[in-house]
Amino acid sequence: MLLRMDFKLVFAAVLTGFAVITEQLFRKVYDLVPYSFIDEAFHVPQAVKYCNGTFHEWDPKITTLPGLYLFSLATHRLVGYKTCTLFTLRLGNVLLSCLTFVLLYRILRRLKMNQKGYSRRMVLWHAFNLAIFPVAYFFTFLYYTDTLSTFLVLLMLDLHLSSKRNLASLVGVLSCVARQVNIVWVGYLLLYSFSKSVHDYLTEPAMRNTMKQLRKKNTWSIVWSSKIPAEHLIRMAQRIIEDTYSYIAVCCLFVGFVAYNKGIVVGDRSAHEAVIHLPQILYFSAFFCVFTLPYAFLKIFPFQRYIFKKPLMVVICGLSFAAVIHYNTHVHPYLLADNRHLTFYLWNKLLSHDVLKYLLIPVYVFGTFSLYDNVEGTHFELATWTALKIALVPQRLLEFRYFIIPFYLCRMHIRCNDYRFLLAETIMNLLVNAAVLYIFYSKTFYWPDFPEPQRIIW
Repeated sequence: MLLRMDFKLVFAAVLTGFAVITEQLFRKVYDLVPYSFIDEAFHVPQAVKYCNGTFHEWDPKITTLPGLYLFSLATHRLVGYKTCTLFTLRLGNVLLSCLTFVLLYRILRRLKMNQKGYSRRMVLWHAFNLAIFPVAYFFTFLYYTDTLSTFLVLLMLDLHLSSKRNLASLVGVLSCVARQVNIVWVGYLLLYSFSKSVHDYLTEPAMRNTMKQLRKKNTWSIVWSSKIPAEHLIRMAQRIIEDTYSYIAVCCLFVGFVAYNKGIVVGDRSAHEAVIHLPQILYFSAFFCVFTLPYAFLKIFPFQRYIFKKPLMVVICGLSFAAVIHYNTHVHPYLLADNRHLTFYLWNKLLSHDVLKYLLIPVYVFGTFSLYDNVEGTHFELATWTALKIALVPQRLLEFRYFIIPFYLCRMHIRCNDYRFLLAETIMNLLVNAAVLYIFYSKTFYWPDFPEPQRIIW
């Protein structure tokens, strides 16, 4: 039936179904937890103050800028709500979740439609699978910064791919007001623009003779060869500046904020001190493998070929990862103390075990290979690896929410036009969502300082 329908009707039907089911789940969660839960204890009172026009009072426990509260204030005024309640504040995330679905489709359409074997229906299916990505989808139902932060970063990317760089930069500023770490994703687009500008210039007809004379394999080897005529270097620099100046301006503005604020974090900085925590990259590589498991099977044979081709490199990687785990693992006090997060159990049962933590090294090696293979040969390669390291390595706390945007940006580059793998991913995401919601609904316990039952979330 869906195959014979006009695509616009298919899109509308899928989006409507997504919105209706999400809204129903939202109401179920609200009925179960009609009180501020975990971080909502800080966010909700602050949002209520903003809705009441009290902008000079600030909870020092809040470490992000007030983007979430300004968004709530604007949406409540727009629809005519005079007061902000927990229900209406959370409901804003349901709207953002639906808009994020649309953005995911728009971005994937631009990335995929020029590739062989992709149709609009297939792109829509990819977007749906990303929209129900379990970690991001769960926080749709709580008043956290993640849904707004993700929406703004994806909107910035969509505008950039639509060649609206100035608007993208403006949204980049807004994304940083929602969460400061989003400056990394502004830098991501800066590096992507730089890489693409260099490639586009060096592959223009005017540069073909120079390319042939230099006989280099790729554009970067030409750049580093220092043999490009000065006039071409000047023109290329002009092109780069034209394509990147707006993102450079945002980065400079952020540097000014950091200098003025004497740090990135506002409020209480004791729980958010930056460290060098290299295992975060390993954790993310395993996380990426788990949530792209159907596609991971496509990497098995390429990985086997890589092992036979470069066995020494694989051994060096494995030993390096072992050293990183042994000497550079940081444990945040929250990870040890807060049993309301799945990471608490992951750490205690697996990642802190003297032996088991090293048995995961093959998964880390395979995951790193898979990540690299997805973006290799694209203009996103330099930007992705640089941004991943900057976004994740300074984080002491192992927190799945920090992986949402990196996951989206890496998952988008998976090349697969086989409906069987898409269906497997859909089923997997639905099962994981169902399992996490079941745990959230059924597993309760009490803390001495809280009268309400506590529950487990991501």
